[in-house]
Amino acid sequence: MPLPEGMLGEGEDVLYDARPSWTALVGRAAAVVAVLAAALAVVVAWTTAPPWCGWALLALVLLAGGRLGLALARWRATSIAVTTSRVVYRTGVLRRSGREVPITSVQDVSFRQGILERVARAGSVTVESAGERGALPFLDVPRPDRFQSAVNRATSAAHTARGAPRPPERVPADATIPAQIAELAELCRQGILTAGEFARKKAELLDRM
Repeated sequence: MPLPEGMLGEGEDVLYDARPSWTALVGRAAAVVAVLAAALAVVVAWTTAPPWCGWALLALVLLAGGRLGLALARWRATSIAVTTSRVVYRTGVLRRSGREVPITSVQDVSFRQGILERVARAGSVTVESAGERGALPFLDVPRPDRFQSAVNRATSAAHTARGAPRPPERVPADATIPAQIAELAELCRQGILTAGEFARKKAELLDRM
């Protein structure tokens, strides 16, 4: 479900908007196929089965089909979006629920793809934010590289709008390594460095000791 325009604030633009990947439905669809195959096998092999057996098989098929239908409805009602102000997740058919992460709170974003997910162009994304929320996972994200790119563009624009320069690539060469790490930690606290950038630069400095 696309993000409704009524949810956007003044001057807020959508950078990424999608439903979850179709891979989220694979498990339910596979269960329906398995139940149908099992029911047909029983009918063919047990030609003298009592009537109740047929009703039981039908109930199983309807149950599997109903669960697939609910999963499909939930899939259609779910949206994953990145705007210039926030990361938004909405889901639910009858009762809506979701979560939002302000772009200014995002410290790092990463994604992972297995072999099959790479074929399907899907993956899981983790957004690390400041405060109590910590790491927030987003599963079955289509084109997770585009999701990550959209978040990075939004955070860069937010830093620029606040007048905060992007973190320097190097710190003074004459500073001691503990002093450099302390300076990087201060930049991270101010939101100039992301947590991921701080961890990477800290590891590089510790390797020199």
